Amino acid sequence: MLYFKNTILLPAFLLLFLASFSSVALATFDEVALSSPQQPALALKTIVLFYSKQCPHCSYVLDYIKNNHLDKKYNIVEKEISADQGNHSEFVKTIKACLTANKANKDTVIELPVSWDGNKCFYGEKEVLSYF
Repeated sequence: MLYFKNTILLPAFLLLFLASFSSVALATFDEVALSSPQQPALALKTIVLFYSKQCPHCSYVLDYIKNNHLDKKYNIVEKEISADQGNHSEFVKTIKACLTANKANKDTVIELPVSWDGNKCFYGEKEVLSYF
């Protein structure tokens, strides 16, 4: 009779031991997975690009942005200024602010396209592309 009890008790004990170990291991894994800090999604820098449909330099910059997938690296807000009066008004305000902030002189040449990163304006194809 003692043999029968040991035969049942030993496997039962092993089963309980393994079950408790696996639940501890799973709990530890879950705690680590849940408590691990996740990398926050980085916000893309916003660039406002003022352009005109009739401007060949603007078309080149827009194609460059598209072909090089720069919209994945930056939040590019395109503002067409020749047909949209609201965009044109915003363009004029932005240019005035940039010229004032940078203490531009009367010889400053403003060329399209114009990009603005929130701090500085970039005028013309070469300057805009040099930003990227």
